[in-house]
Amino acid sequence: MRYLRSFIMLMLLCNMVTAAEITTNDVHAEIQRAYEEIKILKRHFQITQEVIPPPKLSISLNPGHTWQKTYEVLRKISLLREKLGFPVLSVPARQALIKVAPGYSYGQTIRLVTELDIIKRNLNISEKPDLNTTPVTGKTATDNVNLLRVMSAEMDVLIGAKLSPSHVFAETLRLLDDINTLLDAVGIRDTTIPPTRLPQATPQDVYAEALKILQELYRLKTMTGLDNMDSSGFSNMYATITPSEAYDLVGFALAEIQPLKASLELKHALTPPAQFYENMSPSNVLQILGWGVRKLRLIRNLHRSAQ
Repeated sequence: MRYLRSFIMLMLLCNMVTAAEITTNDVHAEIQRAYEEIKILKRHFQITQEVIPPPKLSISLNPGHTWQKTYEVLRKISLLREKLGFPVLSVPARQALIKVAPGYSYGQTIRLVTELDIIKRNLNISEKPDLNTTPVTGKTATDNVNLLRVMSAEMDVLIGAKLSPSHVFAETLRLLDDINTLLDAVGIRDTTIPPTRLPQATPQDVYAEALKILQELYRLKTMTGLDNMDSSGFSNMYATITPSEAYDLVGFALAEIQPLKASLELKHALTPPAQFYENMSPSNVLQILGWGVRKLRLIRNLHRSAQ
């Protein structure tokens, strides 16, 4: 009888876990809540500027991409805190996984709401978000990323500035660290050297080099049988490229390299936090990305896989 009771309790617990499973709809609802908090902050600062929404992505994305976009918004919340004279945040990395469940992204969206609420409390803002009580349905990871892209643009308005080449440089070094981790994992001796720095490099050049990084990552993911994101639309997405668009693409590369790390059993090799840099130019960023491309091209086979 005791074992029967234990079995029944186990089944009830399993049913509870299944019933409480977090979905992309739950993630979308929290992103909307965070977006409403940003609108409250704009009203507090009497900012009437409307953002030009970034181009919508129509490709199939996953919660790993959502997580990376929440990272970007959290970085901008840290920049806003710095502007307001509050202590800055160190945005954490996540464990490398082949497939990311919506719950990972959900945790990040809760952080977005919490951090925005902390700013409101520090500013003595009592206004609460006017939330839609209609249940969110039919949302995908792509929908979540697209809404986060709009939120990221709204944060630029709150901060009063877009991301700089120095911010892109910091993320590029995080990506280079992950690439070095891959090389070490497959036992490749790194014989590369950084390419020559081009003083006249532009954000357009940086963006094009980030696309090369994505292409190399896709080659390696295909080699290991991992799903790939369709990046064909990124080439002609923007009429003008600024550091913000380059930052966005480096973020996608960081999201895409995580399944590769997981396939090599590197789930504890976390991407390091972004460091603070000043006076970086597109030429500095281009040089690091070019070095990353050279390093990835050394990998012609992977010794271990997730199969």
